[in-house]
Amino acid sequence: MVSTECYGVSLEASLPFVTMFLTGVDWSGDPGADSYGPGNPGYLCFAFASIDSDDLPALNEALATVRSRHGLVGTYVFKHSGSSDRIRGDFLEAVEHRELQVRVMLVDKSRDWPPEFWRFTGNQRIASCVAEGVGRLPPGLVDGHTLLLDLNQKKDGRFCTMIIKAAHRSTRTGQRHGFRKVKCCPDTHNTHGEIVQVADMVAGTVRKAATIQPHGFPQLQRIVVPW
Repeated sequence: MVSTECYGVSLEASLPFVTMFLTGVDWSGDPGADSYGPGNPGYLCFAFASIDSDDLPALNEALATVRSRHGLVGTYVFKHSGSSDRIRGDFLEAVEHRELQVRVMLVDKSRDWPPEFWRFTGNQRIASCVAEGVGRLPPGLVDGHTLLLDLNQKKDGRFCTMIIKAAHRSTRTGQRHGFRKVKCCPDTHNTHGEIVQVADMVAGTVRKAATIQPHGFPQLQRIVVPW
């Protein structure tokens, strides 16, 4: 088991009763065992963003507003990497009042990884951390619902399969049925990735706040709370 700092990003006080949730997963940081330096002092951040599928239109509208404000095309995909601080800030403000939840695991590689992790490949480490995170999610967000991974199905096929199997093993235990679907996004069916973009931006922001700019993103002070 990975020892981590866990946070809940409370983007709304409560979630209504729903029939289907989507949870998008993304991570920020280098999983390499020896990848340390000024810009990467050993942290990995995993974000698990959940939303009722009925609330996706409102999220789409919020992201469309940010794209329009910055002169971005309607199909622009938000990524923390390469985005300006202004775009990151506007993005967080736009999603802060949507009906969604984000949970975050911040992993210090030098402190939190168990000994066996040093023998794993980078992809195996990511798969293990994702499995750890989804195993902690409330059953109401898991059983019968959908998990979306920020991986390209065509380019990352083997990695997708590795994480999908790990996620199913972590959530199909005892009386739990686990996720109805675990899939990569984008995929061959052009699955909507708005909630994955939320996970991407939050993971990158939390990791940067922890390692480079502790006070650089005031939105974090309002939305990150103990999990």
